[in-house]
Amino acid sequence: MKTLTLTIVTLGLAGPMICQAAPPTVNHEGGAKNISTGTAQLCGTLAGEAATEVTICWGPTDGGTDKTKWAQAIPLQGVPSGAFSATAKDLIYGETYYYRCAATNASGTAWAPAATKFTSQQPQRPADLPVSKGLALRLDASQLTGVTDGQQMETWQDVSGQANHALRQNYSSAGFPRYAANQLNGLPVVQFDSGASMGDAFQFKRISNIRTVFWVLKENAGVSGNHFLMGDSIAYHFHRNRGNGPMWEPIHSRPEIRKGITKLMGTAVDGTKTALPAAQYQLLSLVTAGNVQADQITQDRHFAGSWQGDIAEILIYTEPLSTQDEATVGGYLATKYGLKTAYPAVPAVVSTSTLDNAPVSEATATSVVLHAKLACPGAMYSVRACWGTEDGGTDPARWTHTAEVGQWSNVPSVAINKTVTGFKPNTTYYYTFRAANGADDIWAANVMSFGPSPANTIRTFGTATLKHAVISGANITWTVPFPAEVTALAPSYTLPPGASGKPASGTTRDFTKPQTYSVTAENGATKVHTVTIVREAPRTGKNILTFGIFPRCPALIFGTHLTLTVPHHTDLAKMAPTLTLAPGATCKPASGTAGDFTKPQVYVVAAEDGSTTNYTVTAAKSVPPAADILSFGLPGKPAVIAGTAITWTVPQGTDVTALAPVFLMSDLATGYPYPGTPRNFTTPQSYTITADDGTTKNYVVTVVQENL
Repeated sequence: MKTLTLTIVTLGLAGPMICQAAPPTVNHEGGAKNISTGTAQLCGTLAGEAATEVTICWGPTDGGTDKTKWAQAIPLQGVPSGAFSATAKDLIYGETYYYRCAATNASGTAWAPAATKFTSQQPQRPADLPVSKGLALRLDASQLTGVTDGQQMETWQDVSGQANHALRQNYSSAGFPRYAANQLNGLPVVQFDSGASMGDAFQFKRISNIRTVFWVLKENAGVSGNHFLMGDSIAYHFHRNRGNGPMWEPIHSRPEIRKGITKLMGTAVDGTKTALPAAQYQLLSLVTAGNVQADQITQDRHFAGSWQGDIAEILIYTEPLSTQDEATVGGYLATKYGLKTAYPAVPAVVSTSTLDNAPVSEATATSVVLHAKLACPGAMYSVRACWGTEDGGTDPARWTHTAEVGQWSNVPSVAINKTVTGFKPNTTYYYTFRAANGADDIWAANVMSFGPSPANTIRTFGTATLKHAVISGANITWTVPFPAEVTALAPSYTLPPGASGKPASGTTRDFTKPQTYSVTAENGATKVHTVTIVREAPRTGKNILTFGIFPRCPALIFGTHLTLTVPHHTDLAKMAPTLTLAPGATCKPASGTAGDFTKPQVYVVAAEDGSTTNYTVTAAKSVPPAADILSFGLPGKPAVIAGTAITWTVPQGTDVTALAPVFLMSDLATGYPYPGTPRNFTTPQSYTITADDGTTKNYVVTVVQENL
């Protein structure tokens, strides 16, 4: 056999042969990873050549291979072969999401074989503040009660256990400070909008041994003037130079603050140089080098400006927290508010979603409205009402009746109601609510009961100013405050349709002894109800909380001794200070009563239980008003003051077109322009200082450069 060799020669045009790249292939190997509250990392793997773009499509519905049918799309350019990923954000817990990747090159677009499902983690928060030793003040917007979204705040309750509640000052701007719901990680904040006047501020009883402070806050961008993190009515320990600038003024803030440890988002910074970032929530901490004092949020003495922005929480400790405790509290706050900081993570153990039953309303013989309250920030739940003649607990099969109420997503708090009908007469029913999604199931813990009112039973009993009574069959217990006058009360009551009562609703009666009410049903059946008054225990508080000539001259309170310093021109013989007292307490003389304060005055405060405390008030005039600049310049570069002429020598070559000097003035004086205002010193600049009595003094500042 012969072997033949065939040689094939291909002739053609000179040049490279061009081969068309094959379409890429893409899959979801590994699926979604790093799933946390509100976020998930969507992963894929690309194989093939010359891919120009990968698009990760995702959303609550599967859009197939049509990009327009997906709620969200994340484009990735120039993706090489191998693994890739992108982060999906603003996920709602309980919602099922899908994602599918598409890869495109010159040969076309290829999709992953199928969509992949994923969900986010349940929103959680730390159980409670981990360090309480030395806690002297805790202002936490998430624990405020009795306020609604957008409502102006009168009192910011202290939840430290010290009852040192912060009271809004009467010079605050219209409508502010105000409560704002669902602002930070589903939690509320208090919003401030200080203008050119005194600004928005709260005042609390002075704490003179502050050693550690935490703030969770946001400062608006573009603010000018002084905007203080904390202050005092007579001192300037926490003094700050300007908004959107460093936290502490480098000369006039207390050295105990400047020499302390300031941390921003868990990282130590120089608070006299590092600016507070604007328009974003920040976690700020301070451990001082010694005792400092404050009694105001966020006003420094009488300076205009105060705060512009949001405050979620403030903690004040009278002990310098250890490095470990400071990090533990910082981690707690970071977890609670969803902030990324350098603090170690604190495990989140409490769900932010809650469901609570509430009493029924509009009860008739055949229908009733069931009520509950749901909170589900960052989550989605479908809610059902359950009711029946047996308490079914958390077993759906034991409830005779269930009904869909609705679906709620990412709400801080919402009232839920469901009207149900078809009851047997004189039968007790139980009810509860259940919230569920694809990953979680919440039952209201407090199963409640109701029974359609018999036709001759009083439904409600009370007055507009006193709480309504508790009705148990024919016995009605009416609890009233300790000091309430009960000899001539005129309660109103409601009855079932067709029933009548004697005496009539609104009749004045003497409740120093039990009173009876006879109710006759439409069919003539009569029931006699007995109403008994129960007084609340008398309150024992007999403290003076605030005292002074407000807002400029609050008194210092040291136990039962008060010191009031007033402007030099004040007539001490005719002063009429105002005061606030512990709830239920009374005082002689009363708030606003004029007195002769050329000698000490005694105020007798009586608690509801009859016990009393005597407070002695000593008043004094301040030093004569002055309009002096006491110091001027920058750290290490003080000026020379000679009368009203100030000479400020700066190093040769200094740019003097935008110097921002700071200066210290006489007590209670104000200056314009404000300390720290940038000015062009290529020519002499003037400053006007106004004393407390309105007199002014003009200073001229000349800048000279040192000779080499």
